Amino acid sequence: MGEIETGRLTCVEAVERCLARVSATESEVRAFVHLDADGAFEKASELDRNRKTGLRSGPLEGVCVAVKDMVDVGGMPTSAGSRVPDRRVAESDADIVSHLRNAGAIVIGKVNTHEFANGVTTPPTRNPVDLGRIAGGSSGGSAAAVATGAALLGVGTDTGGSVRLPAALCGVAGLRPRTGPIGMRGIVPLAPEFDAWGLVAPSAADLNLVWQAIGSARRTEPPKPVRLIFPKNLSTLMPELDQEVAHAFRTAKSVAPKLGVPLTDAEIPDLREWRPLRMAIQMRQALRVHRDAGWWPQRRHLYTEEVRMNFQRAEENDHLPLNGVGARLSILDAEIDGLLADGSVLCLPTVPVVAPRLEDVLRTPRDQEMRHPVVGQLSAFTLPFSRGNLASITICYGMTDSSMPVGLQFVANSEAAVLHVGASMETELELLKMSLSPTFSCGSLTEK
Repeated sequence: MGEIETGRLTCVEAVERCLARVSATESEVRAFVHLDADGAFEKASELDRNRKTGLRSGPLEGVCVAVKDMVDVGGMPTSAGSRVPDRRVAESDADIVSHLRNAGAIVIGKVNTHEFANGVTTPPTRNPVDLGRIAGGSSGGSAAAVATGAALLGVGTDTGGSVRLPAALCGVAGLRPRTGPIGMRGIVPLAPEFDAWGLVAPSAADLNLVWQAIGSARRTEPPKPVRLIFPKNLSTLMPELDQEVAHAFRTAKSVAPKLGVPLTDAEIPDLREWRPLRMAIQMRQALRVHRDAGWWPQRRHLYTEEVRMNFQRAEENDHLPLNGVGARLSILDAEIDGLLADGSVLCLPTVPVVAPRLEDVLRTPRDQEMRHPVVGQLSAFTLPFSRGNLASITICYGMTDSSMPVGLQFVANSEAAVLHVGASMETELELLKMSLSPTFSCGSLTEK
């Protein structure tokens, strides 16, 4: 952004840089499903012409955006990563895309999603840090595009962690905001009660810039949190917590006193309790969406095997009573709300493991499995905080000995709080960030 602001980089040159990264990485990373180079150059040329006359389009002028294929972009096709819907060209932008364009951003294309956002692997997209590993999902294309530098900003969707999870695995930052004035119009739903749009960028500082630019910031909220909470029972919350991830988390905790925020350790509920409750509700909502659209079961043969089996199991269980599932879920949610009620921020790993290898996830559920085990494993620390009254962010805060990125998550009832803490933590961990593998680039909007 700085180079554009000072005139050292035109909007056309910004587009050229991103498209050069697409050319250099796309054959292996496979993040994009639709690229609109001509449209991007046309818009960039218009912005540059306007600048010469003194007209500015907004604070995101020249920022190249990659949009998840669940989200409408006027003039581009939306397929939700599936053969099931009739492939259509969107007539108008989704609300979030409209706000970004109004701020001067340039959409360069659509990026891959796990089919209907119903998974965590996003095939065939690969992790740019290690092509033998998954990018995560369901917004894997958004995270991979930003991680390669093919886009400076990614738009995704997040129902149970689908922005934060791939951002963490690919070594970038991801924000899931609270329900707010920018709604979900123009986005294919998964489970409407829990769906949210989200943003992916190289850093929390970049996300804060975008958050301010699209007018979503609530100006009355103080950015500095009352305190930062660390779970004292982390090892019992997730027995599968990778030792390298745990070590990186301890490192982050040791740096936390430098943030100038009071720290405390607190017991939090067992995060594993959320999953069966949430999925019982979430899959029923997803099944209803697909029935209402006329997709299920009429077009069941067009679904990928994994997602077809997900809906088949949801259909088999649809007649079963929920038996107080919603009430129990509300009790668990209230415990988290109580911890955060005073303006505190909860800090914990985003994902308990590094990005799994492709061969470890390329199978469908077996026997009585409702979903592939990797779904529960990767979303264990994001699913419980995926609801409309909570904001959460993940940042890249280090690399393991195997040179894989590790994500740190902050959760609060305020976007200002999580963005402030995330950016502050990034500053304190800058030396660790600079030790990243030379094959991994994590640029910044503030440096563009």
